[in-house]
Amino acid sequence: MNKTSNGIDIVASLAADRPYWRLDASQVDTWVKSLHRSATAELVSRTEWIGDAWDGISDIEVAGRHVGSAHLVELLNELRTALTARGCDGVTAPDVGCVRHCFVGPSARESLAIDFDFGDFVVPLCLDAGVWTKIGDASPSQIADRMVSLLGNVDNLRDRILVRELRMRRAFEEAADGIGEGAAPLWFRLQPLPLDQEAQDILYSPYLMIFVVLDECLEWSPVGTENACTVKDVRDYRGYLKPAQRRRAHARADLEARGSRGSISPIALALIEERNLDPVAIFDEAREARLADRRAAVEFNRAERKETLFYNEGILGAAFPFEGGHFYFDSLMLWGEFPETLVNSAKHRALASFVDHP
Repeated sequence: MNKTSNGIDIVASLAADRPYWRLDASQVDTWVKSLHRSATAELVSRTEWIGDAWDGISDIEVAGRHVGSAHLVELLNELRTALTARGCDGVTAPDVGCVRHCFVGPSARESLAIDFDFGDFVVPLCLDAGVWTKIGDASPSQIADRMVSLLGNVDNLRDRILVRELRMRRAFEEAADGIGEGAAPLWFRLQPLPLDQEAQDILYSPYLMIFVVLDECLEWSPVGTENACTVKDVRDYRGYLKPAQRRRAHARADLEARGSRGSISPIALALIEERNLDPVAIFDEAREARLADRRAAVEFNRAERKETLFYNEGILGAAFPFEGGHFYFDSLMLWGEFPETLVNSAKHRALASFVDHP
């Protein structure tokens, strides 16, 4: 188990002396790539919307288009020149760390995004498949001119953007505080604005927001949404995440206090002992499988029915079907012919009341 104190410490170590909302993808990237595989698999973490930071030397493939590193270097140089020429004093010229290959929007459009720091907030612009189709083989100078023109129009909306940004950011921070138990705000940024849109569109763009919380493996991991449009959208995540965060934080603290890797439920232990297997070895196998794959478990077959041992929140539990029902971790589902009085009093009864099973 990763002994890092909590999500607040993780974000502080990534941000150094910068506020979380000004983080570059490169500052988040190293931590994300150090996580266990299931933390970011199947887009569950939403970190694909932050994307991969450009390393400054590699070519990038974006939406089927090859973008050479020399092209990107030239684009950054042209942006610095164009920002100075236009007099955009309040916008910091982007560097290598501001370039990222990411998804954009709920449709997960593959895009090349560049973050522009306006001082009080960050505005990302992007080139997605639609933009590439329209601009064809535009030169870095032409792309930079279009970006800076769009940024100038965004600057005219600065006050309106900032009012919304501060309200949304405050709700995000309050949600993290409400989730509690070490949860922290990791990333909060407007959806990248494609170059073929108008500056006005940014006033209604959704935000990508990602928290650091404990996952099913009791490890600190990112989770969030790419589609937070209102303060209510942000605040709702407190209700979504708080119950699991509290339960997992208490479970993790208990394990650490006891110097334990976890426990095995009585029914899972019975299945293991019936097969004369080593409980510790099976526990470790199931936990490692879950760290690698959110759906992975240790499986056995009994009379052509699958029995599963799986790790969740520090416990090795069991799941298996039987005639007229199904048992899962600590829940029982019945659909067979059982006496009504037995079913109504099922809670706290031994499983043997319903099925002849180890």
